Parts: sequence; structure tokens; C-alpha cells
Amino acid sequence: MSEDLDCDGILNIDEGGVPGGGGGLADTDGDGIPNQEDTDSDGDGISDALEFDSNGDGVGFDDCDDDGIPNFLDPDECELKAATVLTPDGDGNNDFWVIPGITQYPGSHVVIFNRLGIQVYENEDYQNDFDGRANTATYLNNAQEILPTGTYYYYVRMGGTSTAEYNGYLYINR
Repeated sequence: MSEDLDCDGILNIDEGGVPGGGGGLADTDGDGIPNQEDTDSDGDGISDALEFDSNGDGVGFDDCDDDGIPNFLDPDECELKAATVLTPDGDGNNDFWVIPGITQYPGSHVVIFNRLGIQVYENEDYQNDFDGRANTATYLNNAQEILPTGTYYYYVRMGGTSTAEYNGYLYINR
């Protein structure tokens, strides 16, 4: 018998939400498919494989809302926790604007505006790859131009089954 029947990267014995705790035969979303055979155990439209280690730190059983239920078993949507500082200087720290977990939401829409409200960046299906360069040409800048130090504002519409929308600010420091 396979130790990972649904091939989601989570062992059957762990599908109950506790490492080595068993419980894979539980049916968290009530769809008639045991967690150990269900690729979306909580029925939220995001695969268990994506939710298991949604922050990409290599340690599974992530719990974004700290309610004691791992993301892959919890249908609650995670809050957006986008970085507020970008320092694209090539040192490997904060060189890209990271929105943890956004890759779980295919088709996410990200737009960034300068302080005058002029759009300088737009991306469908954002992959944490904004490095402080404009990709939208305006009368103030050219596409691919390095944006100057300053405060920028963002709008994010999550993709997939989510309808959540967020906005906030991002400070680029060069």
C-alpha cells in the first residue's frame, strides 16, 4: 500500500493534520473521499500540495490563521501578508516583492501605482517576481524603467476560487 495515496506529498498517516498522528481516513470536507485519497481535503479549491507548505519554508503543516488547523485541512482563507519594503540591490534580501502564498491562487491580479496614482506595474498570475522595475509605460516613465526610491501603492485581487481583494503600500529603497 502506498504511503501517499493521493500523491500530494503528505503521507497518509499525516493527512489528519498531525505529523505521524494518523487520521488520514477522516473526511474533512465531507465529500465522501478520505483525506488520504483527496487532493483537496478541505474543499477550498486549492490543492493540499500547495497549502501544505504555502510559505515555502520547507516545513509543512502551515497554519496561516493560527487556529491550530493546518491550511490543507482549513477552508478559512489566509490574510494577505505582503512585504512592505523592497530593496532591489542584488544582495539577495528583499530583492523581489514577496506576497507569501500568492502562488496558491492562480490568476491573481497585481497592480502597483506611484504616489501620483499612475500605474507602473501590472501582472496576472503574480509569481513574486516584481523587482522594482516598471512594466507599464506612462508619460513619466518607460516600461522596464527602474522605479525610484519612494512609496508605491498596490492592489491585489486573489485568483482561483478566492474573491478577496487587498490594497496597501510598498516602499522601494535603492
